[in-house]
Amino acid sequence: MWRGFISEIYRGKRSNVVPLFAGAMGATVAEISKERIGAISDGVIAVAATLLVLELDVPDGVSMSSELVFHWSRVFAAWIISFVMVVVVWLDNHMFLSKAREWSLSLTVLTFFQLAAASLIPFASNLVIDHYDSRGAMFAFNGVMALNGLVSYAISRRLAGSDTFLEDPQTAIFLRRRGERQLLIYAFVLTLATMAGHVQHPLFGVVFWALSPILIAVTTKRARSRKVSS
Repeated sequence: MWRGFISEIYRGKRSNVVPLFAGAMGATVAEISKERIGAISDGVIAVAATLLVLELDVPDGVSMSSELVFHWSRVFAAWIISFVMVVVVWLDNHMFLSKAREWSLSLTVLTFFQLAAASLIPFASNLVIDHYDSRGAMFAFNGVMALNGLVSYAISRRLAGSDTFLEDPQTAIFLRRRGERQLLIYAFVLTLATMAGHVQHPLFGVVFWALSPILIAVTTKRARSRKVSS
């Protein structure tokens, strides 16, 4: 039952999904504009970034001991990595909206899944800060990051899988290949981070996620260079 229901959402079938979501809430598919999706996406991502900063408390009356330096080093490491991942989500969302000619209900549902995954990043960051020596916290952090990559891939596939969303056929090829590269990068970093966090210290399972935006930027730049040269 649920498998068929989720499949209908992903494929954008309107027979059952639209009456349930749009009709029950007094909205139609035509009313779902890219501007409204972009506005709520910016708001949710801005709140997620703000929550990360709110955790950077300045201790009062505490000397700069080695223990405090170690504490702040892991705090800032988790903050930087988490903030960069929030930026990656925002860039993905902005890129999807700029490439799409129109926005469907299925894309809206996937976008809210993306925002839900992004809203978990502050929680995952706080978890590894408070329980830096816990493998469970490291696994939760890895799972949240991997979930963000998986949802981004799903949106790429949905956009590239229909001619109604895109004006240029080359854009569909670009989105499909970019989504596949990004999925492979997230799978590679997830495997590497999990192994390092399990064999060494759980903090290694967090630090390795700094590789994902670097690898995404490098592979995207190389793909564009090959396209220009050809």
